[in-house]
Amino acid sequence: MRRAWTIHVLARTEIDARDVPTSSGAPRSTRATFPPPPEHPRSTRATFSPPPEHSRSTRATPARPPAEASSTRAAIPPPPMDPRSTRAPILLAVRRCRARSATPASEHVHPMPPGLSTFAPEVDRIFAFVHGTAAIALAVVVVGLVALAARYRRRRDVAAAPPSVSRAWLALELAWVVAPVVPFALMFHWGFQAYLDQSIAPDDAYVVRVRARRWAWEFEHPNGIVEDDELHVPAGRAVRLVLSSSDVIHSFFAPELRVKRDAVPGMFTSLWFEAIERPDVPLEGDLSVPDARRIGYRTPILCAELCGASGRWGPNQGHATMAAEILVMRPEDFDAWMSTPGCLGFAPATTLEWGEQLFSQKGCSACHAREEGAQALAGPSFHGLFGREVRTTSGELVITDEPYVREAILQPGTRVVAGFDDVMPRIRMSEEQLDALLEYLRTL
Repeated sequence: MRRAWTIHVLARTEIDARDVPTSSGAPRSTRATFPPPPEHPRSTRATFSPPPEHSRSTRATPARPPAEASSTRAAIPPPPMDPRSTRAPILLAVRRCRARSATPASEHVHPMPPGLSTFAPEVDRIFAFVHGTAAIALAVVVVGLVALAARYRRRRDVAAAPPSVSRAWLALELAWVVAPVVPFALMFHWGFQAYLDQSIAPDDAYVVRVRARRWAWEFEHPNGIVEDDELHVPAGRAVRLVLSSSDVIHSFFAPELRVKRDAVPGMFTSLWFEAIERPDVPLEGDLSVPDARRIGYRTPILCAELCGASGRWGPNQGHATMAAEILVMRPEDFDAWMSTPGCLGFAPATTLEWGEQLFSQKGCSACHAREEGAQALAGPSFHGLFGREVRTTSGELVITDEPYVREAILQPGTRVVAGFDDVMPRIRMSEEQLDALLEYLRTL
C-alpha cells in the first residue's frame, strides 16, 4: 500500500505545468518545487548493482551473458547417488545386472536383463504379452474418451437430450464387458502354468538349502558344504532351492534367472531353475581338464522384500545390500569344485583374513560394533571381547572366554548379555570357519 501510494503521488506531481505561470513569468517546474522523497530501502527507484544470473528479479536489466556462459547450467553433471536414498536398492539392482553380464551394456536393447535360465524366454513372452495388452487397452480407452468428449460436448445452441436406452448401446456395453475376459483369461492360464512349472522341480534336481537372515544368505549343499553369499551351481542341470528364514520375511530374487520366491519364517518354500551355458563368454584355461576355480559367469541375487536396516551402509548392513551371487560352472568344473578340499569359497591365504571375511559374510557387522567407543547396535560390542566380565539376563556373571563365545555363536539365546534382546539367529559354521572367526575376534 505504501509503495503504491508513493508511485501515485510521484505520477500526480510530474504533470506538465507549462500553462501555470509564476510571479517571474517563467513556467513552473514541479520537479524543482517538489523534491523527490527519500529513498525507501525497498524502493525500486534506488540505484543498485545488477543481480547475479540466477536471480529471478525482472526489475534490473543486467548485461546479457555470453552464449557460452548461458549453457553452463546444462553442462553441470547430475549429483552422485546417495546410497542411503530410497532409490538405492533399485539402482543397485540395475547396476549389478548390467555389470555381471559379459555382453557390453550398450548392446542390450531389450528392457529386461539378459535371460540366463531355461525359464527366461517364457517369462519374457508373458511379460511382453501383458504389457502389450495393457498398452492397447490404454490406447483404446484414451482415444475413446477423447472422441466421445469431443462428439458429445455441451453446446450453447443445442439442448441436452434425455438419455435413451437402445439395443445398440446395450450391445456396446456387453461387448465392452465381455471383450476383456478373453485376454485376461489367457493371462491367467499362461501365467499360472508358468508358475506351476517353476514350482514343481524334476525328480533328479540338485537340492540346495537356502537360509535367509538379516541381512545375508546361506546356502547348504547336500554333502554339508555351507556357502555364504555365494552359490556354486552347474550349468545345464536343474537346481532346486528350499527356502527358509530365521527372522523376518525375505524374498529370493534372481532377475537374470527370472525366479523369485519368498522365504517365510516357520515354513519352507521352494523353486527351481536350470542355468544355461553361455557360449558368448570365453572361459580361461584348458577346457579339456576340469578346473575347480573356473567360473563360467556370475548372476546376482537380491532380496525383494523390505526386511529392515541397521542404520549403517555397507555389505550385509541392511535390505539394500543383502545381496549374493550365483556362480555358474560347467558340470565337470562343478564336480571338481565339490571334490576339492577347502572348497568353501577358497579361503584367503591366512586364517586371520578368512575370519575377517567371515565376520562380514555372516552378518556379524550388522549387529556388533568393532571400533572403540562406537555406538551400541543390536548386540554388544566386540571391541576387547575376550577376557571381560559380563552379566547375563538371568543375573549370572560370566567371563567371555572362548567356550562362552563358541556357545553364543552356535547356540544363541542360551546366555544373553543383559541389556540386549535375544534376536541373534542360529548360524551354521564349520569348525574351520569358527576357529578363523574366533582368531579374528581376538584381535579386536
